[in-house]
Amino acid sequence: MQKCQDYIFKNINKVTFRHDILLAHPKNIAFFNDFIIEENIINNTSFNVQKVIGTDHPDYVGKSWQECLENLKRPRNLSSLRCDQNRPSINYYMSDIQKEHWSVDIINDDIYITQGNHRTIISKFLSFLNITPCEQKNISFVRHIKYNRKSHRKFLKLYKTIQNLQDEMEFFIQISVSKKQIREIENHKTYQTIYVCKINTECSCYEENFVDFNEFKDFVFKQIRVFYKPKNIDDYLQVGIICFKKLRAKIMALFQED
Repeated sequence: MQKCQDYIFKNINKVTFRHDILLAHPKNIAFFNDFIIEENIINNTSFNVQKVIGTDHPDYVGKSWQECLENLKRPRNLSSLRCDQNRPSINYYMSDIQKEHWSVDIINDDIYITQGNHRTIISKFLSFLNITPCEQKNISFVRHIKYNRKSHRKFLKLYKTIQNLQDEMEFFIQISVSKKQIREIENHKTYQTIYVCKINTECSCYEENFVDFNEFKDFVFKQIRVFYKPKNIDDYLQVGIICFKKLRAKIMALFQED
């Protein structure tokens, strides 16, 4: 009986995703966790390996699926498989037996491996070539995550803009974000994102919290508009009022972009 490894590499050119790069799980992006609005953990469930686009394992992030297959840390996991559905080794991927230490995160519609990188990589190739099913059943758990990607991107843009302007300001402004749990039913949790703006001037120090990003952005915009000017007053006078107004208009445009 032919080895699965030999069959895969013999037909590797048929595998349309072989050059696709495994993406990094977004958990390491700044403030990612604070923009999770819903989380639901389902134990002993299934997922479609063909929909996996990335992993949280640093050894596989940034590599193509083919590179990962060719450089498994435990190559015997593949070399020992035979394309005979009656054999225990391949039957693991065919059956409903409990598959421990195998889990994924489904973030919106994107699937990332959190445990079981080898098995997912192997199973993705096997199922594409119709040796095993796409649906892997009875894995340890799947964590379904609803993530507000749009607001996260907007916040990061605003955050970086504030950081870049800080050295030019005569006051201190700090923006941050946090996550508040508002509901929990068994393994299903719902959260609310809280936006925070702290202002520290020579005369006062205060903080404002928001749940709506646009209201938060408008508040930050207002503080910049009122207080912003270069720390070096000589530079301010040298460029002149007209030039400074153009500079400030350019800065303000950054806040108004989506």
